[in-house]
Amino acid sequence: MKQTIITLLITVVLIFCCSFQDAPNRDIQYQGRNPIIRPIKHSNGNIELGGILLDRKAEEISFPAEYIIGAEVTKEYLITSSPEFSHESLFFTKTQPFHLQFMLLLLGADNKIPRVQEGRRGSIIDIDVEYLSNNKKIRRNIESWLNDEAKPMKRRGFYFLGSRVHKKFFQAQGSGKICSLWHQDDAILDIIHPKNDASDLFTLNYKNIAMHKFSHVKIILSLRKE
Repeated sequence: MKQTIITLLITVVLIFCCSFQDAPNRDIQYQGRNPIIRPIKHSNGNIELGGILLDRKAEEISFPAEYIIGAEVTKEYLITSSPEFSHESLFFTKTQPFHLQFMLLLLGADNKIPRVQEGRRGSIIDIDVEYLSNNKKIRRNIESWLNDEAKPMKRRGFYFLGSRVHKKFFQAQGSGKICSLWHQDDAILDIIHPKNDASDLFTLNYKNIAMHKFSHVKIILSLRKE
């Protein structure tokens, strides 16, 4: 059993190392060291890494985050791990982006699937938010908190684009861009939208907030079956 787990992890790491985008020229090129990957496999088959849990039975990944709302009405990010982008994001997490990409691969996501829209590729990931309201557990799709060009946003999903790499450093680890609302190649997840080459498309849906600022939530990612 132990040898099987080791073989699986080695295989995933090999895929992981080949699953990033090529590094195009960019004004900002982050440099640093990627965090160490040391996943823990539980007796029930679930795998945990840096606070991220892969639930094998539910076929979901989850991690903790904080609902920060952000100072700007217009949103360019849904989830970030960088304080630099917190003013234009909805959720902040201390989760390591490098670890999250690894766990998405373990879930079965693939960032090589070609898509019709130019520059887009990858499996479709659905994102839900779980939180407590009046001591009741509520789960809603993450798009519920947004307006799409002034209209309440419906579930769209996100391409598992996968972050590019510069000098072996995972750029989403440097930028903190976990889920972007406009196409950026140093983000892990890319909103599925025909106009997402432009920023400022999405605003906060004040009628559908239902949470206090700084509320602690659980972000849940699942692989959409196509």
